[in-house]
Amino acid sequence: MQDLQHTSLGLLWVGGGLLSLLIESKYNPLAQFSIRKNPLPALLIILTGFAMGQHAQYYAFATSVHTFFGYCLMLGGACRLVQLGLRPAVAPEDEVETEDAIYRPKPRSGSTGLASGESPTSAFFGLLSALGIISAGLLFESAHEEQLNIMMYYLTDPSTYINWIMSFAFFSVTYMLFILQVGKKHAGASGAKGQKAYNRIQTRDTSEEDRTLTSQDIEMSGFLDAEE
Repeated sequence: MQDLQHTSLGLLWVGGGLLSLLIESKYNPLAQFSIRKNPLPALLIILTGFAMGQHAQYYAFATSVHTFFGYCLMLGGACRLVQLGLRPAVAPEDEVETEDAIYRPKPRSGSTGLASGESPTSAFFGLLSALGIISAGLLFESAHEEQLNIMMYYLTDPSTYINWIMSFAFFSVTYMLFILQVGKKHAGASGAKGQKAYNRIQTRDTSEEDRTLTSQDIEMSGFLDAEE
């Protein structure tokens, strides 16, 4: 039964991935209406979470962990769908035609602190979606049979184990946000001194804002050698 479930998930991901690629390509006849609103990845996450929630195990302890893992996946996918629905529409004057896509929005300069094309509400649900996916990933990594057999020897209820994993997920997101805040302050301090701050990529200062960078302008450690 589990092998059939795994096979069905593989077919689901392949079919959904192909349809998602079609939606994102320039051959999509609905590209004008589906810009930045591709629901296929979120739907795949929700369906995968539902399947994992029904993924019965030999022990009730392992079944409870898999069920909560499925709930986290479904939460992440549902919040992603809400985020897509709350994204502001693209005005016709903000749409441009490129080689790889029919419509691409230009960056909006008025949304300070938000990613391009996001509203405060959609960004909030995007954070919830990321938190759900990160929690599901950590639960999935902690749900293999050998580790669960060890935990069942020391714990009697699965809720304690799930709380430990979720706590680690919250600490992980807190650490990521802390690193982003430190990087932002460092970049602001460097900009105040008239210098530009870069992470792994350094460019030469130039008065030409739209000048195309060449290999001599970019120093990327581990990717470009000095001779190139």
